[in-house]
Amino acid sequence: MTTSSFARDLFFAIHDGLPRQAPGSRATTAQALEMTGLKGAIDVLDIGCGPGMHTLHLAALLPEAKLTGADAHQPYLDELQQRAKAAELDGRIRTRRTDMKALPFEPKSFDLL
Repeated sequence: MTTSSFARDLFFAIHDGLPRQAPGSRATTAQALEMTGLKGAIDVLDIGCGPGMHTLHLAALLPEAKLTGADAHQPYLDELQQRAKAAELDGRIRTRRTDMKALPFEPKSFDLL
């Protein structure tokens, strides 16, 4: 096992089962969104979405928006899809397995990153 694969495996083992893998909260997500001034039917990309807590919060705050959660770890994307379905948001949230260093989206495809 290489050092990088060991570190990656360790990272996912430590974070497995946590509701979010990043700092923040529902309140800070709402505050950051408010600062953008964006509303309505916008396209949002959550880069490194993990299991999608911020993605789901943004979906609740932006009921007309379409959201894409991008992450390299498929189990996180599967968890986000399950949470989105349970919240009846799966029609507005899609997932994409990709490396955040090589995003496959065209420039200006999203209104909010």
